[in-house]
Amino acid sequence: MIEFKIIQTPDKGQIAAYTHPGSEMVVGNASGDMIIDDPDLGEQQVRLRPEGAGFVIENLNPDVEVRVSGKTVIDATPIKSNDTVNMGKTTIHFLHLSQLAPRPPEPFQHPQFEARVVEGSREKAILDALEFLSNGLSGSAAKPPPPRPAGAKLPPPLPGKKT
Repeated sequence: MIEFKIIQTPDKGQIAAYTHPGSEMVVGNASGDMIIDDPDLGEQQVRLRPEGAGFVIENLNPDVEVRVSGKTVIDATPIKSNDTVNMGKTTIHFLHLSQLAPRPPEPFQHPQFEARVVEGSREKAILDALEFLSNGLSGSAAKPPPPRPAGAKLPPPLPGKKT
């Protein structure tokens, strides 16, 4: 992945930050991965490519001088993050160079909730009854749900149901 910012062009129309998803990139004024409207550049002016653990830049058109942080590019010249490249009337600042593909986003994790059932509540009685029924259906001995405390009221009927 190559992240860069064009900070100067002849018409100042392309000044912006860009991300190129690949690890190799060709820049020129007519063809390539990044086309810059600079008549001083060649059709394909420079190539950035991985080499070893880093990147190199190659000048594909020797009629135009290319400089990396002030040093003229003659052969494949090492380039790293935060280097500035000058060619023609264009200046590019390379923010980040990485041979690794961007890491995919982490999968969504549903939040974990803890459910608590209060002793003596209607929910606890329902859970106890369900446990009793499921144990009874599986053939194992199960204890019945605890008796309702004296004076406990039944929950109100659901709307629309007749009692």
